[in-house]
Amino acid sequence: MAMKASQVLPHVWVVDEAVPQSMLDHVDQAFAADSRGKTTKDEYHGRPLTSRSIEFEMDETSRPFFEMIAHCWGLNLEEPFEKFMVSDIWGAGQSAHVDHINLDDLDGRNWNFLDMALQSSETRNPRKVVPTVTVVVYFNSVGGICFPNAPEEVGTIAAERGRVVMFENYLKDCQRPSHNPAAAHYGLYFQDKPKRILVMGILANQTPQFSPGLQPKALTRSFLYCAGTESDPLRHEQEDSRDSVMEQLKWKPPPVEKEPLEDPKEPPVGQTKPDSLVEEAQAPKCCCCWPWGTARESL
Repeated sequence: MAMKASQVLPHVWVVDEAVPQSMLDHVDQAFAADSRGKTTKDEYHGRPLTSRSIEFEMDETSRPFFEMIAHCWGLNLEEPFEKFMVSDIWGAGQSAHVDHINLDDLDGRNWNFLDMALQSSETRNPRKVVPTVTVVVYFNSVGGICFPNAPEEVGTIAAERGRVVMFENYLKDCQRPSHNPAAAHYGLYFQDKPKRILVMGILANQTPQFSPGLQPKALTRSFLYCAGTESDPLRHEQEDSRDSVMEQLKWKPPPVEKEPLEDPKEPPVGQTKPDSLVEEAQAPKCCCCWPWGTARESL
């Protein structure tokens, strides 16, 4: 599978050409042929929303993509990932939020390994927790995602067909259960054109190491889930109050010292270069490619 990757922000990665063309076409064909209707919500957290979702069984067309995600993050999955949900969504843009998943929606699944003392939870509902990593997959070039707590120079990551945006939601493991306010984000949508999207989350007790193309030092015990259902595709957004949103927007990332960048093209000494190695490339023109708090530098 040909892939190109760019690190856009600390702990946020953009991976282009990651989704096999066969999987993109399979999903498009299902939306063109499937007779399931649209679900219309007059309001969702105060905004109009129209959505249509289709659940897919894992097959030979889609399995390589999800295996690639698990490999890049070094995941030791507690149970196989068997289904995924893709949604067409029209509507107003989101408010800034940090992703949450209600563990009650995962009943019957093996997430009991989670140490709840290490999960950031919602005050009103302790079983609604922040996933360790969020994975967003775009099936068309509509809309995008914005991280408002990043420096102004960062801008917005545009959606592109086959693009995957992945970001960590926590501070350092020693600071858990505190999540990272810099992970606050919002999606960009349109009223007249659907955004076709798949949203997943990784639940774990520590943040796994993102090692595209390379063998991770250690596998992280984890659970991979797909957010939403066919009748309600957006079960990943926290119901933030206005005060909570404003607090997130006031937060500014602390300055960090610049660290040397490793060249992912070269494997460690004694290892051969894997066929699936992710190659670096310039980020799209609409994205900025430098870590928070450092001088601009192409990755």
